Amino acid sequence: MKIIVDDRDPSITYTPVWNTQGNDGLPRSRQQEFEGTTSQPIQSSTNSASFAFTGTRITVFAAVAGLPQGDLEIGIDGRLQRILLPNVSDSSPVFHNPAFDSGPLADGQYTLVMQDVTTGPSVFFFDYMIYETNARGQGQTGFVDDADPSVLFLGSWSQNNTLDFMQHGVHYTGQAGSSFTVSYNFLDGDKLVLFGPLTAADPQFSSALPLSASVSIDGAGPVTLSSQNAPSSGQTLFNQKLYTSSPLAAGQHTFNFSYRSGTPLCVDYFLIEPGSGPVKASNSKSAFPVSITQSPTTGLTWGVPGTSTAIPSPSSATGNYTSHTGAIAS
Repeated sequence: MKIIVDDRDPSITYTPVWNTQGNDGLPRSRQQEFEGTTSQPIQSSTNSASFAFTGTRITVFAAVAGLPQGDLEIGIDGRLQRILLPNVSDSSPVFHNPAFDSGPLADGQYTLVMQDVTTGPSVFFFDYMIYETNARGQGQTGFVDDADPSVLFLGSWSQNNTLDFMQHGVHYTGQAGSSFTVSYNFLDGDKLVLFGPLTAADPQFSSALPLSASVSIDGAGPVTLSSQNAPSSGQTLFNQKLYTSSPLAAGQHTFNFSYRSGTPLCVDYFLIEPGSGPVKASNSKSAFPVSITQSPTTGLTWGVPGTSTAIPSPSSATGNYTSHTGAIAS
């Protein structure tokens, strides 16, 4: 199973403290970013970030924006690799860039270390980490992507595989009756949270009506999701919280979501938020309240039902990455 750790998680140690504000003194807040935050290394020969975890793999994700090309050293237990980031302009940032992938690890305890050795201001905006583990503990936030095998889509669905979405992909539909299911083995008190964009950018599904959808849990009767208003024509709002379940009893539960009408239902990712039981330091997001200003994005190209474009996986061998070009199949 996968655990997601935000850049503001108190279990991450920054030396010295990394920059979390823009030039205007306000918190960094681009709506494509997880939790709407990133942390940027300051110009210092001793800058570093470290994180201890127990698991079998870890991947670091970041937004990349600006020149010169970012030059990092990232590794596990002191074995650092040189990482060259994509060359991108500040006006066209790359989101959710997999800057480092450890590859498979023997199940055990490890320490990840990140250092920025770029000459000049850093273009590395650390966003989050996802690590794989055999057992999720209390207080840890689970992560399920829309492309995970535990998520099954039925009916007419399209895919948008551009760089604005978690894991560079999202499923969406504007066809009444299309549905999907997701199953997970929950801890006592957990909540399932569905995140996805709200969009009016696909002319196939150009409805100005609010999103209407329902969910049933473990075969119970359907419950209508809270209404979500459509954005203005041609615009997209990212990382919208579309559904939050009530606290769940421990065990396997299956959720069945069904689209009815209105603006498209978009499925980007799920969080399994921990309940009110004993909470470890990791993933205690409440320590860093952030207010995100959502400015709709225009100019995205959306797909054709039943089509997708593959996004290359990060390489764990060389640590060198080139810029991806977001494309939609036609």
